[in-house]
Amino acid sequence: AGSFERFDEVSGETLAETRTVATKGCASCPIRCSRTVELDGELVKGPELETLGLLSANIENSDLDLVIRLNHTLNELGLDTISCAGTIAWAMEACERGLWDCGLSFGNAEQLEGIFEDIAYRRGIGDQLAEGSRRLAQKYGGLDFAIQSKGLELSAYEPRRAVGMGLGYAVSNRGGCHLNGGYLVIIEGLGIFTDPQTPKAKADVTMMFQDIMESAAAAGQCLFSTYVFFPSILITRPNGPVTTALNK
Repeated sequence: AGSFERFDEVSGETLAETRTVATKGCASCPIRCSRTVELDGELVKGPELETLGLLSANIENSDLDLVIRLNHTLNELGLDTISCAGTIAWAMEACERGLWDCGLSFGNAEQLEGIFEDIAYRRGIGDQLAEGSRRLAQKYGGLDFAIQSKGLELSAYEPRRAVGMGLGYAVSNRGGCHLNGGYLVIIEGLGIFTDPQTPKAKADVTMMFQDIMESAAAAGQCLFSTYVFFPSILITRPNGPVTTALNK
């Protein structure tokens, strides 16, 4: 595992305090989790948590304005920020290890705007990057550091620190999706209900939370606010299903 000393320059707090012009939310939602930022005199959608992490620390980029620009470019191209960033990080690592001479390197994110356009239009090196990290690793080697599950790159929740999230990534029906996988970070990342590094009861809780997320999705509900407003009886009640599973 590595570290990124300039994390404070690209943190959510820095984004909120120095770049965010306004927040937006769905109708009647008090959370307003979407943000508007300014880019070249234009108001655009700001980066989400996963984008902020994977296009900064994950590729050694401490330029917050560049993260905003790259996020906007990907949005305009209709490309997923998590999968693109994860694939780029794999390519940088593969190049550093001498597995694939792709010309990408950590700390050099300025070239990525053009690379993302090449991915969208399947031009040059972008034609291969468009295949994703798993297929590239199967071709060049480096599957051990292709951070994906079932071909889908993982989001910015570290499964080595939260084993329930890791299980969710592994058994999710579409691979490394933090939401479809059950979003156990709600009880692991906050450290309120359970030790994030113990496997105890994580199978039962993962199955339960995956069912909750799929039910919310089928009903057209916001998956994040589902947990905010979810009946506390399921989570905090001494004999509730979550507590019962964790105390087995």
